[in-house]
Amino acid sequence: MTKQHFEFVAALINAARNGTPAPALATLAAAKFAKDNPRFDADRFKRACGLTWGEIESPMAATLSETGTAAWADVDQGDPLPPPPETIEVRDGDYWEGLVQRANTKS
Repeated sequence: MTKQHFEFVAALINAARNGTPAPALATLAAAKFAKDNPRFDADRFKRACGLTWGEIESPMAATLSETGTAAWADVDQGDPLPPPPETIEVRDGDYWEGLVQRANTKS
């Protein structure tokens, strides 16, 4: 796996923690893996993720930022994708280490 793959997985996990539903996450992952491997079976992967045939057959559009912000829409329902955020805040490792240290001192 490359750095790009690890970053993608981290963004998926972040999106999951932020409430992105499993069908959207599975769609995002399947699209990425199919792009990287033309022999990848997206339907088989989605079934392994626990999606129902109805969820697999219902087309979904989804996008994922590097920071784990996800947007998705059920294409059959005509749901529009929400507009992208005005800004996306990217924080460096020092910020996160500070949060962890503060959380550990509160325990």
